[in-house]
Amino acid sequence: MSDQLRILPQNDDLELLSKTQIQFNTLTQKIEQQKAELTALQSFFAQLQTRIAKEIRPLYQQYYTVRGALVHVFDQAYQSGFFRRKELQKLSALIQELCLEIIPFTEDAALIQVYDQYADETYTERIEAAQQPKHKKTKQRDEDIAEEELDDASFYDDYDSMQDQWKEEANRKNEKKSPSGKPKTAKQLEREAQRLTNAQKMSKSVKEVYTALVKAFHPDREMDETEKLRKTTIVQEVISAYEKNDLLTLLQLQLQFEQIDQSHLNNVAEEQLKYYTKILQKQSNQIQQELQAIEQQLRQYFSIPANQKISPVILDGMIVKDIKNIKKSIHSVRENLKLLQDPSYLQAYINHYEISDDDY
Repeated sequence: MSDQLRILPQNDDLELLSKTQIQFNTLTQKIEQQKAELTALQSFFAQLQTRIAKEIRPLYQQYYTVRGALVHVFDQAYQSGFFRRKELQKLSALIQELCLEIIPFTEDAALIQVYDQYADETYTERIEAAQQPKHKKTKQRDEDIAEEELDDASFYDDYDSMQDQWKEEANRKNEKKSPSGKPKTAKQLEREAQRLTNAQKMSKSVKEVYTALVKAFHPDREMDETEKLRKTTIVQEVISAYEKNDLLTLLQLQLQFEQIDQSHLNNVAEEQLKYYTKILQKQSNQIQQELQAIEQQLRQYFSIPANQKISPVILDGMIVKDIKNIKKSIHSVRENLKLLQDPSYLQAYINHYEISDDDY
């Protein structure tokens, strides 16, 4: 939507605008910016998913494939009879370490078989051992819940029959009580009534704009097929905006299709404008929540801290950098594979490897 929705003062004197008019302009500008940011991030997120499937995932598959080739080189070296006992211990640790790194991403049966030859427990046993405590607790909890449900079956039957009655009684009491449990004061009841009135008027404000658009562009009475198709498209856009409570788009559509003009906008009654600003503020808050949700997903994927700004340009640069790094790693492992064919180089490589206390 290209139409900018602004209230303009006479003689270009901004000081002639009321506080509510300024708020209206500020909110419409803010929402336009938020929508643009959200659209850009949503588009980038869709592109990211495509790039992951077509570019990034295949590169990681290559990376883990060449890393898997290292396992087989070390396995062959272990079986060769060329290395001493201490070197064989290091080879065994290297094989297990690499297998545990690669198998979760590849489920390579050949690597699992190699791992099982060197580890004290099989890969399957290792996974089962890691999951067993959780499964035991879950099973016991499920059994406890089932037993409680069986014992209390009659209680819940009675509860279901009484629940509606209890709710009705609670609602009647809460109507005249504050959250603290004390009776609500006259001012509290007045504020609640005002909030309800405002909500009703806000809803009515959106519905009035929606109804005017639907009446003007309803396609059923249109005889010309081309015009009927155009009006159908417009009404679909109107309905979509109404369902989202998107007042900005509805007003922009009115302006775009000349249902209202700049003069009409400039002379909207102050009281009506107040309801417009309330609706727009609510709309802005909702878009902000959507922005935060998609930003959170992108921050998690790229491991970006909350205090660091993100944008499609920044994120695209990170993807390009990641792809270069993965390709560089693949090239490096392939070069190592060539060098490790030389037993003397392999021996030097093993001697530089240190087994930690936590190693196998």
